[in-house]
Order: sequence, then structure tokens, then C-alpha cells
Amino acid sequence: MKQLLIFLFIPFFSFTQTWMIKGKVMENAHTPVPFASVYVNNTSIATTADAQGNYTLKIPFRFKKVELVASFIGYKSVKKIIERTNTQNQSYLFLLTSTNILSEVRVKAKMDKEWKKRWQIFADGLKGESPFTKNCLILNPEAVRLSYDDIRKQVIATATEPIILQNSALGFKIMFHMEAFQSDGEKTFFAGNKFFQEIPPEDEKIQKRQQRNRELAYRNSFRNFLVSLTQNQTKENGFELYTARRVSEVFLHRILLSQEILDGNFKEISAQDICFWNPETEQYILHSDRMLFIFALHRFDAKSVFVDRPYKYSRLVLPNGYLSFNENGWISAPNGMTMYDFWGQEGFANLLPNDYIPADAPPVDSLTTLQPIALKSQALPMNFATQQIQWSIRQSMTAAQGASYQRKISPQLEEKQTLVNLDYEVKIEERDNAYTVFELLRRIPGLKVVFGGTGYSIAFLGNNTNVDGSGDSTPALEIDGQFSDNSQFVIETLSSLSVRQIKRIGVVKYGNSSAYGARGSKGIIVIQTVK
Repeated sequence: MKQLLIFLFIPFFSFTQTWMIKGKVMENAHTPVPFASVYVNNTSIATTADAQGNYTLKIPFRFKKVELVASFIGYKSVKKIIERTNTQNQSYLFLLTSTNILSEVRVKAKMDKEWKKRWQIFADGLKGESPFTKNCLILNPEAVRLSYDDIRKQVIATATEPIILQNSALGFKIMFHMEAFQSDGEKTFFAGNKFFQEIPPEDEKIQKRQQRNRELAYRNSFRNFLVSLTQNQTKENGFELYTARRVSEVFLHRILLSQEILDGNFKEISAQDICFWNPETEQYILHSDRMLFIFALHRFDAKSVFVDRPYKYSRLVLPNGYLSFNENGWISAPNGMTMYDFWGQEGFANLLPNDYIPADAPPVDSLTTLQPIALKSQALPMNFATQQIQWSIRQSMTAAQGASYQRKISPQLEEKQTLVNLDYEVKIEERDNAYTVFELLRRIPGLKVVFGGTGYSIAFLGNNTNVDGSGDSTPALEIDGQFSDNSQFVIETLSSLSVRQIKRIGVVKYGNSSAYGARGSKGIIVIQTVK
């Protein structure tokens, strides 16, 4: 007897304009599959078929093309690419094939030390590295079957049912229908389909925290980068782009990006240089024959290899020269792309549904998009639109580079001493790792930390807001000896840090420091990160 999983799907957004997809989910023998899941892949747009296998799904009008998935435990999932037409209601039949996987399940009673090692590799590979990783839990580990490939030295994972991950930091449950997983602990490859279910917050405080976390996750995401390309707004959205001619040396020691530019190894580029619109397929093309370096200017990184660019960065390799995506940042043909470093280390812990829209996002019709440019037929193969997404690739650095990078860089990171004496220091305990940096700052007497719905403001009570004529009373920030009195940089840096990254945090009250003169007159927040 097959098990039934019935989920209550709560739409993440309500839309005034929608188009309709309806149909039926059947077995090959043309008997209905009751209560099958039908969803738009990688979104929160989902429904459940009724007892006769009938389903109806409303799609936001802004999505011209979707990948619709029908799935049920014990059956192989089926996907269809569906485009919006002039017909109000579109009907599609899904025919599922039984896999008989349920009859093959054998539960292993003893979870030995070797199994635990494999599980750790699997969990780390799936969830990735993120400030939200500790809040991302796998709720049904019993569904996962692990084996080890002695030749390739890889953990191989399969699942008897959808893997359910709960991310309390972002407020989502993710149902992952995993089709493949392999990892050696440094390089991870996984494939499958997934949909999101919003978790109703327990109270308003948790809701606001989840909203902030979502905005932070989206702001620094690869999807936001792709959307920024289509809008020609990469710089405005906090991304700095470079092509790299030679990159092997950058992992051997700390360097100046400005010197690399002078030497011709790096070249700053704009969205117009690498992003094109193909009117024939109505897709955007990200095209580069060289490795791309993308700096996330909203994510401070004191350990950055680039001394004059203390930010997280990602390397993007396009082995076939391009990838294609739509105006919403949905990738239609990854074409073998591989991401390293910042984006390469992310996984489900940082994942948002593709239909997530940040609160401050402008209407689609008002966006300044790239001018449509006809592609040269010899530059790119014109059948890219028919290629299917086979792999979701999350690859950290290769084993050789990773070991070399960590061993050679770390000893040369000099810990700069602060130029100021703290007036107050916050004592950090293990339980504080569940909080934000702003919640630590709230413990400092005389420092007012307020969340205004869209972001934080910080000021010392009684401070003179017109010291520099700007009316802004945000304290300056000294982090690992690097100083900034730019209020936007201060807030964004504090937002990007997790408590686990902080070794010491304190303040110098306004007027108490002569080291930075007028630049420190509004007070200074001093942070020393964990090395």
C-alpha cells in the first residue's frame, strides 16, 4: 500500500493577474493518482490534486514560461515546460510511472561512525555555508540512503521520498524531490525538483526577522545578480564585475586588485559587456569566454584575498561560453556553469523561492532593461532554449586550490590592532549565536538601535546629528582595524555579519576618541572578527 503525503499549500504571494493551468495526474494505466503534488519548480506556487487526480494552478501573469512538475511518492516525477498563451485556461495531462521504490526500502537500525561521517558530508553539501545554516534542518533523515564510492571517493545519496528541509531563519519548508547527489566533501553536485511552503510565523517579531533575513539572502544572491544584469543596475544593486585573464596567482598571497588591473590581469566590466537579449527566444544571455569575478559590495569580508576590496566575491566559469535566463533571474540553460567561493558555498540554507519578490522591488514594467541585441549565429548555438536543466551545481574550490588557499593565505592575514580604547564591550556567549549583531548592540547603554521596517538605524542618545552637516547620526565602524564612517556601509556590514564571526564587539562613545578626529565624533562601533 502506497503512503500518502498531503500538504497544505499556502501561496507566498497574492497576484491580481494570473493565468491558469489545469489538468489531470494519471498512471500510465490511465488510473488517477490522487493527491499528487503539482508545482512550478523552485517556487512556492503549488497545489495538490484531488481524489480523481484533477488539479488547477494559478500562475502570476509576470511569468511567461514555467517548469511544471507533478510528483508523488513511489512515482517518477514528470516535468513540462509550459508557456503562457492567449488561451485563458491551459490543460495538461501528466502520466506518472511507478518506480516501486517503496517495496525496496530497508531501514538500517545501526547508525555507526562511518554513517555519521557520510551524513555530515551530505548535510553540509545540501545546506551549504551560510549564516542561516544552523537554522536549516532536515526533518526526515530516515528517507535518505547513503553509500560510498571507493573509486571516486564520493558520498552518493538517494531518497525514498521528498527530503523536507525547514529553514526557520527564512520561514520556509522546502520539499526537495532529489534525483541525484554526490559529494567528496569539497565538490557537491545535486539534482532534483523542489517547491517551497511558507511557515506561518509565531509572532510579529519573528515575522520581521524572517523578512529581514529574506531581503538579505536575496540581496546577495546569484538570482539578484542576474536580475540586476537585465536592469543594467549591477553597481546600484551592490555588484562589481571583472573579467580575469590570469587567476592562478591570486590564491598564493594577498594582493591589490588595483595593481592586478594595472597589470592587465583584471578588467572591470559592465552589464552591457556580458549580458545580451535574444529576441528569438525571449531569453537573456550571460556570455563570457573568461572567468568572471563578481564582488558583493554588501558583504564585508576582512579575510578577502584582495586588500583593497574587503568583500565577498564569487568566481563564475562558463565552460560553453554562456548561460541563458529570463527577466526574473530563472536559469533556463546553465550550460555547465560552475560557481566558486561565495556563491559556490551556498546551498539550501540560503535558498528562496524563485517567485520571491523583495519589498522594495520596482514594478517590472518600470525597469530599465538592456536594449535588445540580436546575437550573431556563429557566437552561440541557437538551440540553447531547448536544453534542459540537469544539474544544480554547488562547487566550492577544487581540492588542490582549496588546501593551498587556506594554508597559504591564513598565516599572512595580519590582525590589525584597534587605534581606540573601548568605553563598553559586549560579552559574547554561546547562546548569542542565535541572535543578530544588532541585538548585541542593543545591550550597549546609550546606544539606540531601531528597526524601521526597511532597515536599521543606530545612534547614541543625545548625539549631535549635525556634526558633519548630513543629519545622519550613525556611528562609524572599525572592523579588524579598517575604518569607515559611511553610514550605508556601516549598516550593510553589520547586517552581513553573523555573531559566530565576531570575537569582540564594543563601542567608543562620541567625543571619546581622538584617533579618527571628526570622523569618529558620532561614536565608533569596534569589531574584531574570528580569524
